[in-house]
Amino acid sequence: MALIAQGFGHQTSCAYDGKTGVMFASQTIFDVIVLDMTLPDATGGQICNDIRHGPSHQARIVALSGQFGFETKLDVSGFDMCFRKPIGIDEFERIFSMENPESLPCR
Repeated sequence: MALIAQGFGHQTSCAYDGKTGVMFASQTIFDVIVLDMTLPDATGGQICNDIRHGPSHQARIVALSGQFGFETKLDVSGFDMCFRKPIGIDEFERIFSMENPESLPCR
């Protein structure tokens, strides 16, 4: 995903666990954060909550999950957008280009 975002001209950082992701978001102010809902050390909802209390609190945070119906089963309250994997290139591009995240809420 980072390579795709870079292909659209964005700078990226990758974390493979929640602790590292929260650390990155506390050291750099991000515009967009794409967050898997299931990481080895925490849930996406927990990580999103931690990020919302730090310097990247205004970032557009996007939830991704391969689990069908995750948006009704898991806590997605802090997320601006939700997608079930796999997502297409068009959806991925919209994550980074939308000015109004409320127009595509968690679904």
